[in-house]
Amino acid sequence: MTMKRRWIAKTATGLFALALLYPFSAFLAHIGPWQWDENIRRPALASVRVSVLLTGVAMAIIVVLGTPVAAYIARSKRVYCTLKDA
Repeated sequence: MTMKRRWIAKTATGLFALALLYPFSAFLAHIGPWQWDENIRRPALASVRVSVLLTGVAMAIIVVLGTPVAAYIARSKRVYCTLKDA
């Protein structure tokens, strides 16, 4: 890979990472105290709790079920041939 291509690849990777991190810029936004009263804070925290809980459950399912399936596919020549011929 030439130096110019490496520079392009690194730049593209950096831009992609920035695009993924963009939603976190909301943490830096100025929000007045009037917006964070008890009527807003409680549902917002409940939403965050649900999101974190479901993300953890999904990751556990993926690790518990996905890892053995991936190991089986990696070791099985038959599955590879079937996927390759499809």
